[in-house]
Amino acid sequence: GWIDDPSNENVAFERIKMRTALPQLDKMGLTVDTLARSAKNLYSAREALSHYAGKVSADICSFNLGIVGFDNEGFLAQPEDMQRRLLNAALRCVTNTDYVPRGVSVGLALNTIVEGKSFNLHGCLILTRQNAIEIGREPAAVSDIRCPSTDIWDNNWMISGLAPPDSFIAPLGEDGVSQLPGWREKNISRRHAVALPGLWLQGELLGSPLGENGKDFNWKTKCDEIRYQTILLSH
Repeated sequence: GWIDDPSNENVAFERIKMRTALPQLDKMGLTVDTLARSAKNLYSAREALSHYAGKVSADICSFNLGIVGFDNEGFLAQPEDMQRRLLNAALRCVTNTDYVPRGVSVGLALNTIVEGKSFNLHGCLILTRQNAIEIGREPAAVSDIRCPSTDIWDNNWMISGLAPPDSFIAPLGEDGVSQLPGWREKNISRRHAVALPGLWLQGELLGSPLGENGKDFNWKTKCDEIRYQTILLSH
């Protein structure tokens, strides 16, 4: 026989709330078809914004040793919402995380960039220079990160090649950068350089993405253009 389901009248359930509200929405012109069209239009608008974001990033973004850079003039010429999308994607890419700072923090960050100042946010050091805005790891955020040479350092960097037993990956720090006289040729700030990884053994620097020493090792970071575009276009 027929059995009534009490939950069909229980407004504690979302489906019942919606079914009850539909007649009232219909009177206001908000029919199911209208809502469906609105949802489709919103999706189309989001797709268009993502396409535009991808084009903007291709024009103003650069990638160097896990550091994301924006052309200063090009970034500041964008609407605030686009600046927010670009910056959030950079923060996620550099830290390899799936979340971004609170909206208020990002809003303050954008104001600070406009003022031409440098600051820390989300484990990143954001340097505002004359011609570029550069986002790299904050030295203090990685200072205690150390792992075997076979592991991924800071959830981002890895090396291939035959590293000596007992060698490990740790930040370069000031000591490591000072052992690399040609580091300036990589065109990055020293404040970002000290937060890059190095391969160490008993206090000796064996290799780094910054230097010529350790030619037997290939360094790779997850923070590159492909990763950045994937993050940017997915939000």
